[in-house]
Amino acid sequence: MGYVVTKVMIAEALAIKRETYLAIVMDSSKQGPVLVGSPKGVNIEEENPEKIFQVPVDIMEGLTREKSMKVSADLKFKGKSQEEAAEQIERLYDLFLKVDATQVEINPFVE
Repeated sequence: MGYVVTKVMIAEALAIKRETYLAIVMDSSKQGPVLVGSPKGVNIEEENPEKIFQVPVDIMEGLTREKSMKVSADLKFKGKSQEEAAEQIERLYDLFLKVDATQVEINPFVE
């Protein structure tokens, strides 16, 4: 029979300049959240495994602006786009904590 739809999200389509990959995962070996990213967002495990990076986040300190700016730079965002990407990374981290997630992901994380 299916599900009754009660909400529909409509978003403005944007021109995509390039795709990157971003996730936050709870890593038991590091005893906290880890940002995982790649400046190439398509089939990263198969096509670009050497470009995948990890940035641990101290759970007590949280995600600092310095760290979110570093991650956005590692994703090859520049100028105003770097600032905007850092803001989105911080919002994703806030969501990760708020819902007590083990993983959240934006794929593709676009510019």
